[in-house]
Amino acid sequence: EPSKLFATELPDLHVTCTDVASDMVEAARRRTAGLPHVTCEVVDMEDMSQFASSTFDLVTCSYGYMFVDLDKALAETRRVLRPGGSLLSTY
Repeated sequence: EPSKLFATELPDLHVTCTDVASDMVEAARRRTAGLPHVTCEVVDMEDMSQFASSTFDLVTCSYGYMFVDLDKALAETRRVLRPGGSLLSTY
């Protein structure tokens, strides 16, 4: 999982793990337990209104875009990325 890897290798970062499924968020919480700079939240990638615009330097997505309205999800991804931010994704 990219979030745990980034959190472990780059401890100065704050990492936010998200998934639309609460059981997946709970699994992420268990995997990242003990990493104080990680938060895990239930989030719908088509509506990330709980995050302000330009919040993240990097967004990663593992196989999430294939399950959603791609235009909506990518629009939200662009919105929450800071100018010059990056998206690292599998479809």
